[in-house]
Amino acid sequence: MIDATQGVVSSECGPNLLDGKTETKFNVLATSAYIIWKAPKMLRVTSYSVTTANDTSIYTGRNPKTWELYGSNKKLSRNDKGWKKIHSVKNDKKLKPVDFKKYTYKLKKIAKPYQYYKLEIKSNKGADCTQLSEFRLKGKTVTVNKTTLSVAKKKGAKLTLKWKKVKGATGYQVQYSTSSKFKNSKKEDLKGASKISKTIKNINAGKTYYVRVRAYKKVNGGTVYSGWSAKRKLT
Repeated sequence: MIDATQGVVSSECGPNLLDGKTETKFNVLATSAYIIWKAPKMLRVTSYSVTTANDTSIYTGRNPKTWELYGSNKKLSRNDKGWKKIHSVKNDKKLKPVDFKKYTYKLKKIAKPYQYYKLEIKSNKGADCTQLSEFRLKGKTVTVNKTTLSVAKKKGAKLTLKWKKVKGATGYQVQYSTSSKFKNSKKEDLKGASKISKTIKNINAGKTYYVRVRAYKKVNGGTVYSGWSAKRKLT
């Protein structure tokens, strides 16, 4: 989670809405609320679910009534320009005053891919507080396949690297370091699908180096990275 309206108490804060546990909840002392978070992977949302909280049947007006869901591929604050509306609900009639009940909302068409999301709850159903226990996005993740180092050589103060081309990739990133855990590493960014080799000069000839590479793809103003290739040790 990046930012959210402050919870009534510390145990009812924003991260609870995304933790996968219905026994926790996001509860604010207001008729409106917001939460901003980064999804683990870039996602093309097809639907989402909201789950009511533990005491909704007692405090019947705490369910959201009107809300909007936004996406971005840049880290933005609440009121920054750049958020793109994905879905909205006005004067909801679907959410009922029932405890721990999950409701699903389907988009009319699949959304563009985003990794940052903002939920703006504009109003609730009449209470002083607004609450939910869970909010879950569903859709298609955007991924890039890993590449493999086919050539990795060290000669003097020079590294020579070559890797396999990845379908759909728009570039590659090379990482190298004298640490096997890539501490204080350096990176080389190679833009272009055809950039599948790199010569790195002026390294320390007397040191052992570790190298690895990953592919990336530019999508809808954002960047999706593959996992790193297996590292190679060069002496």
